Amino acid sequence: MTTNLWGDLKNVAIPKTPASILKEQAAYLTKTMSAILTGEVSSSVQYGVFQYSLNIVAPALNNYSYTAVQISHGIELYPVTVSADLNDEMECRDEKEFTAALASALTSPRVKNAIASLLAQSIR
Repeated sequence: MTTNLWGDLKNVAIPKTPASILKEQAAYLTKTMSAILTGEVSSSVQYGVFQYSLNIVAPALNNYSYTAVQISHGIELYPVTVSADLNDEMECRDEKEFTAALASALTSPRVKNAIASLLAQSIR
């Protein structure tokens, strides 16, 4: 008979991941924009680093994709690095810092201008 050396795994707390927060924001964008623009999250894992991008996609423009924000973290969910553009990176120690950094990136003039431009070209 096999002995359980793992302990009680039934009550392991499952935290909300940075990736799931990005996916929520992608779904919110799609719903808010009535699918004229959609939010999509792409992912990859390289050398033990989980990387995610929140992209704004314009289906009417041959699925043109604009990266609004990128995040990365190791096997531990935090710290997570938020990259809004090449010159703007923030390291967040927890979910509260992450959501604040994400909100700042998504409400930035750069992202707002991209949304306005993609909307204008999509509904022409």
